[in-house]
Amino acid sequence: MQYIPHDPPLTPSNKLRKILFIHLGALGDFLLALPVIAAYRKPGGETEIDICASAGIRQLALGWGIFTGEIDPERNDFHRLFLPEVSLPGDRAGIFSRYDLVITTSANPELTANLRSLASRVLCPEKPGSSPSRHLQDVYLDCLLLPGLRAERKMVEPTLLPPETWTSRGREILKPQKPGRTLIIHPGSGGKIKCWPLSSYLELAERASRIGLFPCFLLGPVEKERPEIADLKNSTRFPVLSDLSLLDTAAVLVQAGIYVGNDSGATHLAAILGIPVIAIFGPSDPERFGPRGSSVRIMYLDYECSPCHPRAGEGSLSECGKNRACLGEIKPEMVAMEIEKLLTR
Repeated sequence: MQYIPHDPPLTPSNKLRKILFIHLGALGDFLLALPVIAAYRKPGGETEIDICASAGIRQLALGWGIFTGEIDPERNDFHRLFLPEVSLPGDRAGIFSRYDLVITTSANPELTANLRSLASRVLCPEKPGSSPSRHLQDVYLDCLLLPGLRAERKMVEPTLLPPETWTSRGREILKPQKPGRTLIIHPGSGGKIKCWPLSSYLELAERASRIGLFPCFLLGPVEKERPEIADLKNSTRFPVLSDLSLLDTAAVLVQAGIYVGNDSGATHLAAILGIPVIAIFGPSDPERFGPRGSSVRIMYLDYECSPCHPRAGEGSLSECGKNRACLGEIKPEMVAMEIEKLLTR
């Protein structure tokens, strides 16, 4: 753990008033860290946590009620902190003096060094590659909790309850659908190499409709770059939701009876909301990056060459000598059976 000791030791009961949480990475990584950060907000406690992240993640985080304030990294030049020995203007550098503790999910050495020169106390993950076989949330649990919170590690739950406002907003967006019987299908991901074939998702939707579910496809901004998915409205009879904010996406997921998707931020969002989730993994490693929760099922064939992502390139799919069998051999009927098991339970 990278922790700066001092005297007296800083504990949650020893005047830990303000924390700054910096996350300048992917949505999925943020969601795996979120239950860990939530451990600092005890009911009735005085600790305030501000978030520094992208606009969409800030909106989502503030809506959850865990965070009390926000900092825009773009307006404050925080991305410059990834440069060696950077010097921020006095007003921006002075931001860090407000906080008793600064936490970041990044293990970037330049960022860590710069934060330590600006803030009195910093917690960050281990160096990249130092724990290649450990789940990312376990790394966060070890590195981002102060020693005084060690006892609470066992109480950190992988799911967080959504605010009631998200429930009503989800009903509004999904008005024609049936809450509780809606199957949300998210066929995209930040990397196309991680995506189950769209034809399999379409067949899964048909199978799900025959067992009384109401399939609804959910598209994010990345999917617009894939023509076959961007044109989904013309290739399926089921509703397609697109151009939703991250906050509205969360609201829709709250109304889902079940969710199916790839290794993506949306899948982690569904899991942390406690929605029954089926996550389809192929090239990436579920032991390190899989969503967590009692209602999560991961479909993974564990080929001898898996996982290969992120080592594999994001270019042509022909780079895989097995034609992505790790995903293609997961059949729609297999996923449909898993859906029925989850619903029966």
